[in-house]
Amino acid sequence: MTIQRAIKHYTIDEVVAKDSFTTIMDVAENHWLLEHDHDFPEVICVLRGRGTQYIDGCSFQAEEQEIYLIPVGLTHVFRPETNQTGTSRLEVRNVIFRREWLERMAGDWMDSEVRDVIHWMLGKPAHDGKTRPPWICIKDRRGDIVRRTERMRELCRMQHRFGRTVLAAETLELLTLVCQATDAGNLQQAEWPNETGGDASQSKLAAIIAALPLHALSLKEAAVQAGMSERHLSRLFLRQFGTTFNKYAQKVRLDASMRLLKETEADIAAIVHAVGLQDVDHFYRLFKRRTGLTPGQYRKAADCVPPS
Repeated sequence: MTIQRAIKHYTIDEVVAKDSFTTIMDVAENHWLLEHDHDFPEVICVLRGRGTQYIDGCSFQAEEQEIYLIPVGLTHVFRPETNQTGTSRLEVRNVIFRREWLERMAGDWMDSEVRDVIHWMLGKPAHDGKTRPPWICIKDRRGDIVRRTERMRELCRMQHRFGRTVLAAETLELLTLVCQATDAGNLQQAEWPNETGGDASQSKLAAIIAALPLHALSLKEAAVQAGMSERHLSRLFLRQFGTTFNKYAQKVRLDASMRLLKETEADIAAIVHAVGLQDVDHFYRLFKRRTGLTPGQYRKAADCVPPS
């Protein structure tokens, strides 16, 4: 005999006022609340305590600093931890959005990665065709995400002249932060800050590039080694180095060719192949633009320099 789980369904109008697009509620979890689903997406911050999060029939330990992203239609419920002295207190913050408002916000003007996260939260397919995880958990180590929701909670309570506009802006900041932390929704278990979420240093990225064989030096392969999407790595590279990945890779190849010209007697065609290029004429143009010399002139000039 199969035991059916009792599941309650919540609608947006039960929890969000008619004239609002979001609500933020701090609640203490208990053992009598039924497992439930809803027709709205939810971001849940574990503020204090420990317990168990049941998602789609599976159980996971939940504790302070964790942020759960629950898309439309997924069943879930928290249970506070119970021990010999009784039931521990488990406090969470529920951030709830009207789906129609998020749909309007996810327009063509928005960065595609953030739009994909919103579509995932709404149960829609992403534009890139990738399958995202059913739910996401972020370890908010510095409290950046919780502080953002605290600001949103204050705005919900205030009678501010431009409160709705500021709250909408804060919501987009929150969703952008979630996008960065989860690599556009591709990571089910994520941390913030993390090296793939926007804080990767120049030295870390440079080390990844340096470890790749020159014949395999490509954005695709570097993204695999860095554990992030090609699009995210491309943008991160531009932010960290002030140049594109392809231009940086070109510099790495030319640097390697100059070393080979100085330290070996290999012919030009062999050096071109060794640094991962195919077209000798193209290499000549790049080399002269970089050094002002042809490869042959560079090698001859290097031979004239006495050893140090």
